[in-house]
Amino acid sequence: MRKLAIICLSCFARMPLIAQDSSCNKVPFVPIFTIANPSFESDSSACATGYYGRDLSNYRIIPGWYAPTVGEPIGYLDQCSNFKISRQAVDIAMTGLPYSPTLFPYVPTPIPDGHGIVAFTDNAYKIYTKLDLHPFPFWKSYVATTLLQPAKQDSLFRLDFWMGFGRTSPNLETGTPPNDTLVFRGATSPYQEKVTLYGSEYPSVVPYTTTACLTKFTSTNAWFPLATTVVTVDKPGWIQASFSFTAPKNINTLAIGPTCDTIPFPATQDASLLGNYAYFLDDLQLYEATIPPTIVSLASGSFCNNPSSPVELQMQTASYYAGSDFQWYKDHEPLKNENSSTIVVSGTQYGEGWYSCRVQNDSICIQSDSLLVHWIPVPGPQALGRPDTTFCDRDTAYLNAFQDFTTTYLWQNGSTSPVLGTNRPGTYSVLIQNSCGSATATKTIEFVKCNYNVYMPNAFSPNDDGVNDYFRIKFYEPPGNFRLSVFNRYGERVFYTTDPSHGWDGKLNDVPQPVGVYVWMIEYNEHHGPSKFQKGTVVLIR
Repeated sequence: MRKLAIICLSCFARMPLIAQDSSCNKVPFVPIFTIANPSFESDSSACATGYYGRDLSNYRIIPGWYAPTVGEPIGYLDQCSNFKISRQAVDIAMTGLPYSPTLFPYVPTPIPDGHGIVAFTDNAYKIYTKLDLHPFPFWKSYVATTLLQPAKQDSLFRLDFWMGFGRTSPNLETGTPPNDTLVFRGATSPYQEKVTLYGSEYPSVVPYTTTACLTKFTSTNAWFPLATTVVTVDKPGWIQASFSFTAPKNINTLAIGPTCDTIPFPATQDASLLGNYAYFLDDLQLYEATIPPTIVSLASGSFCNNPSSPVELQMQTASYYAGSDFQWYKDHEPLKNENSSTIVVSGTQYGEGWYSCRVQNDSICIQSDSLLVHWIPVPGPQALGRPDTTFCDRDTAYLNAFQDFTTTYLWQNGSTSPVLGTNRPGTYSVLIQNSCGSATATKTIEFVKCNYNVYMPNAFSPNDDGVNDYFRIKFYEPPGNFRLSVFNRYGERVFYTTDPSHGWDGKLNDVPQPVGVYVWMIEYNEHHGPSKFQKGTVVLIR
């Protein structure tokens, strides 16, 4: 499956394979044997039951399998120990740790294959802040393996696996856990878990000193999600599930574990345990499709700054699927009468969005990945507006070069943010680049003394950090007949007040508004004098 990436003329943003029609899932696969030790076997005489991944010294679990995150242990449970954690393993896991070891639920037996299985954990905490309650995706664990041969880019694969849901009870050999031991829960109704398959180009497993979700807080961008599925059973036991994915790159390493749905927050507030669960894996089998993948690509035209000029999209390998039925989709909705291997899109015909194509004949039914159609602004030297600007000497000047999400920025001080704040006079420059070109924009600013009876900020950052969270006009003496309106780029009024002490929090109907430039207008009476009218702009940044 393909995840969002920056569009360029030779590489396009793509989304995972999403079945617009759930019945369209007819693809011929053949098994391939590139996973070493797919049923998690070890030398039964050694009885390898225990905890792994506690630190970098024991991230190797059994032959062929590793713990790609360290700190939250992976469990290996073998029939030789009756699938129970020994007291010795608990004592070893506790050595030198400021927290308790984990105990796993009872393993449902018989297991699908062989005599060994692995157990991964899915923890979540609630972090209490001043304003909200956030889920914190810490203490998740994963298992990873290096493939004997890489899964080739743009090929279609399926991975079948067995997942076990255990009963909630400690499986310590004594039957009773220590008082300070965290017992992981088995499945609770509904019996389900959302799991993700991850891939890496690295030829060997790369561990990280973190207990977070696999793609969070990593020292590199080694891991990327390939597919996600929700596994559900009606009672504790084993069930077979599968992932289907198109390899976005040559994949040398696979990992399985909890999905990364939640957003991490700094662990500086009081926290409480939201959930601690453990699940079991066994008997993996990888398959490769015997047909070429269906990939949407740009056949003609350009995405550079001209939505009135049409572009043509094509479903690649269309010659292989000649004689098949085609159906195009935009944002997962079928497009009427678009039933060939190509489609023409412009700003007025269908417009920007995610495009995909379904191919169907007597032998197959397959949905392509999705391509994002988005017209990219060509960078120009006018990106910062007027070449020179004057600010009040108590103000902070924010220089905004934002173009769109595909564009990168490099200021002369090394900053890569689209917005640069400064309170010093001088000439500032930024290099703006995207797949449609590059340009350097400059701006000279100076600061002068202003009439400070009224102060109009030129930027604010409503991110709840207690600093510049509101845009408000500040008066040193209360005005009369005050009215403030704020408008977005489309002329829609997003804020209005007649109270000079009230400010805009960057929201409209409790929905945070996008970053960018907004227009404000005020009317007021100063010192009981005549009515005054002023307008200007303010930059919303986050």
